[in-house]
Amino acid sequence: MISKVKRLIYSEAGSVSIEFALVLPVLIGLYLAVVEYTGYLTVSRRAEMANNSMAQVLAESGVGNEDSMHQIRQIARIMNPTGSIDGEVPYSFSQILFEQADPACTSNCEIVPARDFIFSDRLDSRSCDVHVLSPGEKPDSILEIPSSIDGLAIIVIVVGHQVDYKPIFGARVIESLSDGAVNIKRYAYSVRHTGEAFSYPNNASAFYQDCS
Repeated sequence: MISKVKRLIYSEAGSVSIEFALVLPVLIGLYLAVVEYTGYLTVSRRAEMANNSMAQVLAESGVGNEDSMHQIRQIARIMNPTGSIDGEVPYSFSQILFEQADPACTSNCEIVPARDFIFSDRLDSRSCDVHVLSPGEKPDSILEIPSSIDGLAIIVIVVGHQVDYKPIFGARVIESLSDGAVNIKRYAYSVRHTGEAFSYPNNASAFYQDCS
């Protein structure tokens, strides 16, 4: 028996079989990793595209009525039909005004962001704070804005929403996630080319925080 094993090991065919047996699990693991990562990137990219569309809709409409709310929710669902959380799409949006730090200033005035209102439906807190990020940082909350838009616009609509990426193979591996899903949050910004105040219905006031 031992001699047969030795002959298998030292034979060319046996060496190839052993090498294949060692390499095959690695190749399978790489294939699964590529599939998972591609799926994650697809969902993430669709979330970014949805956010851009949602921000444009709100910036152009200038009103948070039932029709516009339904429209932005539909955009998120259509872009990521499998990414909703319990059938719902957590989202939030806000309006940021850029104002002079000193109202009496007449030249070379410092411009600072001030939050006008925030709407949150199961995503982010309804806080009136504004945090300007350092260059290169990405926002992880609707309260944060990139330094690249600080002071460059008068009125900016910020939109964020969250989708879940449910791994195809990795759900059983990621034990730290109770539901096997990866939360993806994305935020987008759109300039409002008007000085008119954004309006919203009174019956939605439970979701709004007025910061003015």
